Amino acid sequence: MTQFLHRGSQIPHFYMYPRFLLTLDLSETTKMIYMLLLDRARLSMQKEGWQDEQGRVFIHYTIHSLAATIQRSEMTVKNALKALEQRGFIYRHRQGVGMPNRIYVKVQTENCLTGGTTFCPQKERKLSASNNKRNNNKNYTRVYEYEEGESL
Repeated sequence: MTQFLHRGSQIPHFYMYPRFLLTLDLSETTKMIYMLLLDRARLSMQKEGWQDEQGRVFIHYTIHSLAATIQRSEMTVKNALKALEQRGFIYRHRQGVGMPNRIYVKVQTENCLTGGTTFCPQKERKLSASNNKRNNNKNYTRVYEYEEGESL
């Protein structure tokens, strides 16, 4: 059952979705997995024992568990993790046979004018000159003729 929100309404548990993910050219599954990894890393930051010798926070999240959480195949999860690793959003450190990988979740930061740190999106891709020329050559007008009562 759903209800309208009122002042003082109980809001169900939720995940934080970083805004910069909206601008990235990644699949929705990949973005969702990054969000889950980031949430788990946030929890690891709060607990002792989830940092390496250099103070970097890591997590354990098996491919099987991720696939079950987002209700996707293990191959889909593997492809998403590979995409995240290629883009530099995570680093996976193998620990050995039978042991789960350590996953280091990374965030892109830049200094704001206020001196703080924030997420920043990767630069947008621009169309090549040939695509721009092709799109600019579409200077034609479509004329539609219809009579009253007809549907388009």
